[in-house]
Amino acid sequence: MISKNLLKFAAENYGFEKATLERIPRSSGKIMNEIYTFYKNGRKYIIKFEPPSEVYKNQLRETRAALDFHCYLSDCGVNVSAPLKNIHGEPVTSALDGGTEYIITAFAWLNGQTWGYDGANGKMSYNWGKTMGAMHCAAKSYTPPNEYDVQKDIFDGFYWGRFFDGLKIYPDVYKIAQKLFREITALPRDADSFGVIHGDLHQGNFFTDGENIRIIDFGDSIYGWYTLDAAISLCHALWWGRMDDDGNDHTDAIVENFMKGYFSANPLSEFWLSKIPLFMKYRHLCMVPEENGIGCDRDGWIYNIKNDILFEGRDLKSISDVIKKSTAGCKYEATLKSALDYAGQNNIEEWVHEYLCGEGDNRGFSDGLKLEKREYTGPILMDLDLFTKTYGPEPGLKYSIREDDKEQIKWFWFNTGGIHEKYRAGNWDMPPLIVNDDGGVYELNDGNHRLEALKMLGVKEYWVIFWKAL
Repeated sequence: MISKNLLKFAAENYGFEKATLERIPRSSGKIMNEIYTFYKNGRKYIIKFEPPSEVYKNQLRETRAALDFHCYLSDCGVNVSAPLKNIHGEPVTSALDGGTEYIITAFAWLNGQTWGYDGANGKMSYNWGKTMGAMHCAAKSYTPPNEYDVQKDIFDGFYWGRFFDGLKIYPDVYKIAQKLFREITALPRDADSFGVIHGDLHQGNFFTDGENIRIIDFGDSIYGWYTLDAAISLCHALWWGRMDDDGNDHTDAIVENFMKGYFSANPLSEFWLSKIPLFMKYRHLCMVPEENGIGCDRDGWIYNIKNDILFEGRDLKSISDVIKKSTAGCKYEATLKSALDYAGQNNIEEWVHEYLCGEGDNRGFSDGLKLEKREYTGPILMDLDLFTKTYGPEPGLKYSIREDDKEQIKWFWFNTGGIHEKYRAGNWDMPPLIVNDDGGVYELNDGNHRLEALKMLGVKEYWVIFWKAL
């Protein structure tokens, strides 16, 4: 139990009233951290008191390293819990209490809840993967200050030493682990594949509102492969989320949605995709059944390890096949086919921004859409009579070209004529229109020239992507 003196110290160092502190009971006997909530300037925060742990060589320095990376991700706009710095501008504090040195950190309170290790949610699985992909994409540009460059490495003796020591009582499994170790240590460690990772992003280490997620707890962050991070999450997602209450198996859907989300933020080469099952096997080896509830006893665990089975009925090869399938055919092009492909992978929003920032030449519109949460639907084949231009030479439009702006009017008809000829020739897969749906009131945002050309050709229907504010 934390003493009153330590709580007073924390309140003074983070600049809040001690009376606002409220202890959160531990959820497990294995958890040694003490966690409280408090209020500062009308906002709710969480504060953690962490006692000494054998995981660290230098607990304070390594915690600072993890928090520096955490702050970096927050500054990059990645969905992580926002760290709160103390009055000295530091993200971490230490203090002695009864002879024990505690590491103290604080974060903004997150609404929502952790995923309760059950059920399947396709949208959340997608966002889980997308948030991890965004984290890895940002990590590639992360350079820690020299004094914080002490982040643990996956090859640190503590990790691999403890890992092997725990397997010696299983000779067959131990032999497999040694072979796996040799294969993993031979993998490349370039900037695109290896960097700081979360290391433990399971369902209990993010908060969700049912769809969107925010990552918490970077205490196990290490230098490792990005595909290792993805494999860890997939293992936990499948162990505790693949079966619903009616006995339906959602394995394929979870893997597909997670990988599609990941690919939308951080695409992987075929080589690294092929290594995800290798890292899933490593994670399975770490989950000794006496210590973790993975749904099988010791004999079942040994049998599964020896036969590359992740759980009953699914081996690693079948998972690998789903990974390959879910990441195939997602090449961006400024075409209707590409938009339909992205939509088929629940990722039409990504296509919209790729298009607007590329061939659509409307980055300002893309930036505006990103300012708030939007919902995207389509492409849908629609009656073109439902839509009118918002830009053109006619008076009365939202963005009418001035009558005296002859050059702009000339350019409008020149551009429209080019679209007209390309589409009439039948050799252009024209991208869909982009329309705002404001409660059934439609406003064309992108595609004024395309709409004009289609109507000139007598085309009655064409494909539309709708977006609306939430």
